[in-house]
Amino acid sequence: KAGKGFYAYDRAGKRQADPGVRDVLAPMVRGTRIFSADEIVHRLIYPMINEATLILEEGVVDSAEAVDAAMILGAGFPPFTGGLLRFADSVGTEKVTDELRKLADQTGPRFSPSETLTAMARQGKVFYP
Repeated sequence: KAGKGFYAYDRAGKRQADPGVRDVLAPMVRGTRIFSADEIVHRLIYPMINEATLILEEGVVDSAEAVDAAMILGAGFPPFTGGLLRFADSVGTEKVTDELRKLADQTGPRFSPSETLTAMARQGKVFYP
């Protein structure tokens, strides 16, 4: 409406990156680098797995099946994976936990693995026995 945002528009409606956006985001940027496809998956999916363990722990849902059904039917998670927690089992809870710890070390505590996930990894447990 104001002709500004992530893009600035000229009178002809042609858009280009708004240079002011960089100034606003600069204090939040810790540097730039190219992420591999695996890193992107880890940063997106592993925190979701972590949150799923928290909702199981808190009793919001009562089973891994309920989480997976909700993720497939409600959020559009790829059905061929079997769901979020079935995917976690295929990767391994130990690997998920290790990757979350690495991400937490790099970026902060928002990636810290839950106690439940940490315990599952330590005991070699899975969501679907």
